[in-house]
Amino acid sequence: SGGGGGGGGRQQQNMYGGHHQHQPREKKVKAKKVYVDLENLMDDSFQTVKTKRGNMEIEIPKGCPDGQIIEERGMKFEIHTRANDNFKRGEKKSDKAHLYKTVSITLEQALLGFDLELMAIDNELIEQHIESIPHSKEYQIKNKGLPRFGAGTTTRGHLYITFEIEIPTLNEEDRESLKSHLEESGGWDYGEARKYREKQLERERRRNKRRNKDKKEL
Repeated sequence: SGGGGGGGGRQQQNMYGGHHQHQPREKKVKAKKVYVDLENLMDDSFQTVKTKRGNMEIEIPKGCPDGQIIEERGMKFEIHTRANDNFKRGEKKSDKAHLYKTVSITLEQALLGFDLELMAIDNELIEQHIESIPHSKEYQIKNKGLPRFGAGTTTRGHLYITFEIEIPTLNEEDRESLKSHLEESGGWDYGEARKYREKQLERERRRNKRRNKDKKEL
């Protein structure tokens, strides 16, 4: 006689002659990407997002990291930071609260020191005297990055300045004058710069050794 009837999922005979029921897979909800201005992460904020159900307002917590999933009324939203003209956000998990900025300075400023003035992400004026540029050309200003993400956190990441040194164009008279000065004074001292460079190379060699060791173990 013919078999009847309805039922949910498709049946399939198993190796013992019985049947088991295939349940339909639950459809995964794909997160909608939402882009936020960097400065809006200084505090909790609300953003209106267009969805198939209409406009929806979602709360974005301060310091929210890139890729963070926020669920609202059965929908998922994946938070991303818009590119900023003045600051770049840290990309590693450990430095999402840090900000990075490049500042151009003259060769004279690099050698003789200068007063640094710049606006932080929250429009606070930062004024610091830089006695000399570090060999790394990177300078840390503490607690001037984004708020650290997480309930109850009150601290901020740091702002890292990378100095881009402008090299002047010298005319023949300037070149001869500088050359004479260096010959008379015995030249500039590059000892500390070379020590720093050697430390960097040694650190890179150790890193490469660890990476190669890990690859051999795979």
